[in-house]
Amino acid sequence: MSDPLLQQEVLATLLRETNLTFWQVLTQRKRWAYSEAFAAVDNDPRPLPNQKKAKLLDERFYLCERALHDAAVEAGAVSSDQKIAVNNWIYTVARVGAISIIQTYVQSPEDFARPAKFREQHAGLNDFLRRPQFALGDVSPAIFEISKVAGIIIHGPRGRPFTEALQRLEFLNFCVPSEDYKRWEVNLPVPEIVAAFNAAPAAQPQRDIATPKPRDRDQDKKDRKESA
Repeated sequence: MSDPLLQQEVLATLLRETNLTFWQVLTQRKRWAYSEAFAAVDNDPRPLPNQKKAKLLDERFYLCERALHDAAVEAGAVSSDQKIAVNNWIYTVARVGAISIIQTYVQSPEDFARPAKFREQHAGLNDFLRRPQFALGDVSPAIFEISKVAGIIIHGPRGRPFTEALQRLEFLNFCVPSEDYKRWEVNLPVPEIVAAFNAAPAAQPQRDIATPKPRDRDQDKKDRKESA
């Protein structure tokens, strides 16, 4: 089970480093990927009926990779689809603020993603999980901001049978694996992330510190009189 304080800190980091557009587009595109993949396989006469479920996994993988790429681009972030040297496979890696994101299919939100060298190396970026915390009197270590997070978007359908209703997107979560890639340290449903964005107060515009603030001459006179 995830540490509530750690979940809270990661959520705060997502609110700071990402934007609502990314999570909204990701949700829309993932739903599209599931629907499009099923339609493509269901209408393909080449595989035998009992082979379509296996073919669906491949078809959906590519569309879900595209969905992550599209969400990153529309959110103004960076996405790469270059070959990964560890296995010569091509994965989508999105970089949204200080958050590095990949994606994978699992059967249920509680399932851990199957081992893969690439995902293990990606999880190794989560050194904040073992970063030493300093004793600062009554200050809780939980207040320290996380500077970098390597997360995995997990997703899965409603059920296993090859039917349109059961092969729709059922869950979409943002997870942070342990640095040794043995378990989820954080598991946040994307709808909760979207809700947190919607509940967050509007950001206040900040003055550009590179532009000097005009002096208020009347206030200067008043200050001189009070100091006299």
